[in-house]
Amino acid sequence: KSLQAALHDEFTAYVKGRRGVRLTGADDVLFSGAFWSGTQALELGLIDQIGVLNQVLVQKFGDDMRLVMLSQY
Repeated sequence: KSLQAALHDEFTAYVKGRRGVRLTGADDVLFSGAFWSGTQALELGLIDQIGVLNQVLVQKFGDDMRLVMLSQY
């Protein structure tokens, strides 16, 4: 239990450090272990936008962006 609590605390600190003021929910909601739809996650500030990976990357990095998928097989 103590290891699980420590990992949860580290995860919480990491998310808060990365998302900062964009988080809009209370800690007991955001870090409850619940699952949210994309729209709910957007409203809570857990994500920046909803979209298709390639389109979002092109929007962020420009038309010259290339996504290379590496396969283990």
